[in-house]
Amino acid sequence: MQQISNDMQRLVQLRRSPTLTVAYQDQWATLKARASDLINSVSQKCIKIQAAAYMHHFSTVHSVEEDQAPLLYLANAPYFPE
Repeated sequence: MQQISNDMQRLVQLRRSPTLTVAYQDQWATLKARASDLINSVSQKCIKIQAAAYMHHFSTVHSVEEDQAPLLYLANAPYFPE
């Protein structure tokens, strides 16, 4: 991220002429592609971390439910003999 920032500052400082050279435009395109790849990578990692945290929370909640006392049937539940 720091490298992308440094490259961006360098390209901004190079911008002195009213017309852009092809090499300058290519450098910006490369920089934008690198930044986009970085954002996509961070996004994918965040999604994986969130999914892992959700699964951990889900398993924790279910393990707590299993550790509790057995279910008590309601005394007022209707009884339907066969």
